[in-house]
Amino acid sequence: HDIGRICPSNQFVTTTPLLNSEHAHHSVLSSLQIRHLIGTGAQGNVYELSDATNEKRYAGKTFHDRAALAVEQSAYSKLQGHQGIATCYGVVHLEGKEILITDFIGKDTLRNFISKCDDFCKRFHKEASYAPQMRLMLAQQLVDALHHIEKQGMCHADLKPENIMLSDDGKLKIIDLGLAVPRTSLISNMKGTHHYMAPEIILANNDFAKVDSYAMGNILLELLTGFRLKQ
Repeated sequence: HDIGRICPSNQFVTTTPLLNSEHAHHSVLSSLQIRHLIGTGAQGNVYELSDATNEKRYAGKTFHDRAALAVEQSAYSKLQGHQGIATCYGVVHLEGKEILITDFIGKDTLRNFISKCDDFCKRFHKEASYAPQMRLMLAQQLVDALHHIEKQGMCHADLKPENIMLSDDGKLKIIDLGLAVPRTSLISNMKGTHHYMAPEIILANNDFAKVDSYAMGNILLELLTGFRLKQ
């Protein structure tokens, strides 16, 4: 279950620097405008925003519960600095909403890639024969990102292809940290997506050391073979 043994963190993917000053964060948050609604979820809504000064796009998430916002913002703060984790810029108040601001990565999830791999290869000007190599590259990126989460003592706890985005240049980024918890947590009635939940959690053993490893195994099976386990 030690993800680091599968793929050491110094391979395949480099880390990206944080926005390393309060001024940098403020400059992003001070000139944002809501463009439109992207989607809705159990915790709230997701919007596309843009910077009025340069039209750069961002994603913004609202929450039905302020406590949930605090949990997700805290998780992002612990996991920043890695290319496989979406960058979080903080919280902005717009149109009466508290919005958590992150990178706008795009609209393609890993689920889209799994179901339409050949189409993605064409987008990157590759032949269909490139698909196995691209699948392997994304698998390597996923393992490296999860190793980073593990090293920070955290568990994503809701890892699934729908919570993994693909950027326009084919880089994988993990999002939606609303259920993330420290690996030492003891929480009853754990939420998540049943298909990707480890048996330890379903049986209420609260063994968070295994949660992301189990989900990763299921995702890698789908990504590399197209086969999905039935439960």
